[in-house]
Amino acid sequence: MKKNFVFMISRIFISIAILGILIYYVGIKQILETFVSMKKVFLIPILILHIISLLIGALNIKILIKKIKNKLSFRKILKYYLVSWSIGSIMPGKIGEFSILYMLKKENISYGQSLAITMIDKIITIIVLSITAAITIIFLTEVKNFYKPIIFVVMIIIFLIALKAKIVRDIIKRIMPKKFADKFKKFNKTLNFFIKNHKKELTINFVLTIIKWIITGLGITLLFFSFGFKTNPIIITAISMSLTIISLIPITINGIGLRETAAVYLYSLLGAKPEVVISAYLVMTVITYVFAIIILSKRKLIS
Repeated sequence: MKKNFVFMISRIFISIAILGILIYYVGIKQILETFVSMKKVFLIPILILHIISLLIGALNIKILIKKIKNKLSFRKILKYYLVSWSIGSIMPGKIGEFSILYMLKKENISYGQSLAITMIDKIITIIVLSITAAITIIFLTEVKNFYKPIIFVVMIIIFLIALKAKIVRDIIKRIMPKKFADKFKKFNKTLNFFIKNHKKELTINFVLTIIKWIITGLGITLLFFSFGFKTNPIIITAISMSLTIISLIPITINGIGLRETAAVYLYSLLGAKPEVVISAYLVMTVITYVFAIIILSKRKLIS
């Protein structure tokens, strides 16, 4: 427990340090001037796109859960999804997103089943993001050893195959504490259930995930437009997806600091000024936190 606390504090410190150095390097005055110059009229469509993205995220979970418990309404799943997303946005490492497991337990969906559904959704998301990140790195930078991100994608696919392999399942069962054995059985059973019988639902989830990130990318594109920087929305979407992968590196709080530093570099390849990039991502962070706080303050969502 103490070790986890120290690790969390160190990540907070690293996030603040990296972001602080970046802001100092770019210039506080330049960032403030850029921040103030934002055209506020863009905020409305940005917020609408953000809401649509969250709705699609909940729909992805609904599509998978439907095959286990058909009677669970989309409205209820949306409530659970929004709460877990909000907790994940605030807590380090987005671990809070797994809080949906506890909420689904109230609907008589076992931890093993809900964990399988959550992991399937996240693995599909990581695959989509990883492929996009690999393509972005290859075409936007002069990296010669572009095989590295491709290997990363291949490793994820191997992981998916490994989950089906009997030998891997047996090893996991042996090292897993007995009290979690039953949960793993249900997790494994649910995972195989979807892979064998519901490829259609997995494909729909994959397509919706792509649509979700395109919408997110459009929101970020409008955010840059609000600061006067205009470029191809497809490229901005690709970069934003790549930055999400970078933010998963567990040395800062939800990628804060690392994400902004990488963003300054990648967008500079398109001619964007550092102060514009930082201002855009600070606004995006504020929007995320405001949404999360508003959702968590509404007790009716978890009633």
